[in-house]
Amino acid sequence: QHTEIVEQGPKITPKAIKDIIEKIISICLQNKQINVICLSGSANYDDAALYTTILKNVTEKLNRKVILLTDISGEKLENVLANKIKPFFIKPNTHEFSEIIKKDISDKKEIVKYLKSSLFEEIPLTMVSCGSHGAVVRYNDCFYDLNIPKITLVNSTGSGDATVGGISYALDKDMPIIEVLKYGMACGIANTMEKGVGVVTIENVQNLLPKIEVTSLP
Repeated sequence: QHTEIVEQGPKITPKAIKDIIEKIISICLQNKQINVICLSGSANYDDAALYTTILKNVTEKLNRKVILLTDISGEKLENVLANKIKPFFIKPNTHEFSEIIKKDISDKKEIVKYLKSSLFEEIPLTMVSCGSHGAVVRYNDCFYDLNIPKITLVNSTGSGDATVGGISYALDKDMPIIEVLKYGMACGIANTMEKGVGVVTIENVQNLLPKIEVTSLP
């Protein structure tokens, strides 16, 4: 059995947000090799436009192009979807996706149907994670069904973060989209095989990569 108790983090102040934005920009300006930035978490901040504000500032103040990924949910994700400045990537799970489209989703076919909505048109890469059933992905105007191998589950906490880590790595290495998706899935699964949270071994990832099936969908 696995029991997880999750509490809100400390309240974030507007000054802290300003400092975070400035730090992101400063680090990226100092290190030109940084090509990918991921904004994730469930920040304890009242303004639903939090991540939209960060995306806008980073996009406008950096004098070069970087790939902006987000792993957020709820009102903050809905706010991002409703605004002009979009991230390159979002990763709702089936429950979070259902909240976005205001309808309970029961299978992958339904996910594909709603992923074709104009709501996701301006986001290049949308991954809807489906737990042990893999994921459904929209990449520009292409759709993919991701199926994963069965493994012995040890601890799933941190698998979403590990998935984003794998995608970030593959994007940074400029891999083809199929490889990007496989790396994301492999890292997410690799995390579930470990007792620790957010623990991924290169050996497990390499063993899992050929076992992940990516099928194009009409």
